[in-house]
Amino acid sequence: MPVGINGVDKQSVGINGVQVKQTLNAANETVSKGVYDATTLSTVDADLATANIKNGITIFGKVGSADVQDISDATAVEAEVLNPETFYAVGGGIRTGTMPTVALAPGSSAYPAGYHAGDGGGLPAIDADLATGNIKNGITIFNIAGSVDVRDVSDANALVGEVKTGSTFYAVGGARKTGSGTQTLNPANENVPAGYYAATTLSAVDAQLAVGNIKSGINIFGFVGAATVQEIGAADAAVTDVKNPRTFFSVTGAIKTGTMPTVALDPVLNEYPAGYHAGAASLTAVDAHLVVGNIKDGVQIFGVTGTLVEGTDISDANAAVGDVKTGQTFYSVAEPRKTGNMPTVAIVAANDNYPAGYHVGNVGGLEAIDADLAVENIKNGVTIFGKEGTLVGLDYAISEGWLDILAASVADFQANPGTGTPANPERINDNNTGLSTQASLAKYIEVDYGKNVLIYRWRQYGNINHNGDGFFKIQYWDLLLGAYVDWVTDIPIRVTADWSILSSVSKKLTSKVKYITTVADTAFSANFVNEMEIIF
Repeated sequence: MPVGINGVDKQSVGINGVQVKQTLNAANETVSKGVYDATTLSTVDADLATANIKNGITIFGKVGSADVQDISDATAVEAEVLNPETFYAVGGGIRTGTMPTVALAPGSSAYPAGYHAGDGGGLPAIDADLATGNIKNGITIFNIAGSVDVRDVSDANALVGEVKTGSTFYAVGGARKTGSGTQTLNPANENVPAGYYAATTLSAVDAQLAVGNIKSGINIFGFVGAATVQEIGAADAAVTDVKNPRTFFSVTGAIKTGTMPTVALDPVLNEYPAGYHAGAASLTAVDAHLVVGNIKDGVQIFGVTGTLVEGTDISDANAAVGDVKTGQTFYSVAEPRKTGNMPTVAIVAANDNYPAGYHVGNVGGLEAIDADLAVENIKNGVTIFGKEGTLVGLDYAISEGWLDILAASVADFQANPGTGTPANPERINDNNTGLSTQASLAKYIEVDYGKNVLIYRWRQYGNINHNGDGFFKIQYWDLLLGAYVDWVTDIPIRVTADWSILSSVSKKLTSKVKYITTVADTAFSANFVNEMEIIF
């Protein structure tokens, strides 16, 4: 207890040398002013424990237990909890559930109240008859759809005599029935009784149903009568009307043999006998003198129009109107006088066309038509229409050495710093083998000579940092095409720090060249370009 001195409360005052201290009381929450020995609140009050504190509440560091709950909002009663499980709800004390354990039974549609343990197999596991095959088509019971094979047959009215023999079916009346209604055709008559018929063909039933037994032009069940089967009642030919010894049918039916003789024209006679004539390709084939050259011009005998003019035989003339100059007239075989329609045409300098027709010509020759047909315009050694060319081409001049005076030197190659896509492209021709640029895939360096030069050889300075699997190519500017053209391709990069030999290629007249990386070396994903020379 505190000690009062002269009516004033003095804490930590010793009485007879002993300090007076305060203590906590588990019976209440009061903390009096004063000095206390070190302790814990749960030591003072053992009920300050997790098991005594509501879930979700923390008192002086003690977290409430999940098993201690506020049951004031729990509303369950005994009938709603499975027997014999216990529980707490509003009203306090522990209670015991009275909810019975029940189950569905396959023999009953009863659905009792209570706890159902359920079944992982669903309702069909309880009653196996709950299956698609037992439910009418179009009906779904507890998510089991009825089978297309389960039908309400009350509206089916087929009788056994109306169904194929041996086939079973259901119709009104319930029990399965067997059909007896199969019919067959009888080849002895045309009757078709009502009923079911197996698939067949009418000709299989009656073999006499065939084209050879049906009159021509008549179609019986898809069989069109043969041309050889005819109605002969209207045929009136006599034996003298039919070529001997051909047979035939006509009125009266029996087969007959013709007696008409076979005859022919005779080129030495003017006779036309009665009978069968085998004929020929033409009357001219019988009498070879029946031709245009033997008949007077303008006269037609048996379709052959004569062309004989004033006694002149023109039968061996074969010119057509397109073979004779326009406006000119002429005679030729099998025709009266004709007028030519051959067009007058000409060669022109504008194109290389050589049209068909009459050409007036030109005494000055082809060069009079196209003045550019001259020896100075034709390549040396080539002859065009008698003109042997004297024109010397660039390739010829190079091959003859006439342009060697334009030979590119090292100084020419180094005259202008290289330009291009990698950093420091000028190092390709700066005359310093110790410095390099790195050209990755498709990067290029261009060197412009500043004038037209003749190139013939090249070399490269290598780099020890290479793995040796990179490649590049050299292109030159084609002065005639106005574009870059490959000069040397698939060149492997050099892996030693020294010059390669000067390699000779075809001589080219150019004004600039280009280095292009075609395969980047794997060491640095780029090719080191220390120095190059592309010269003559």
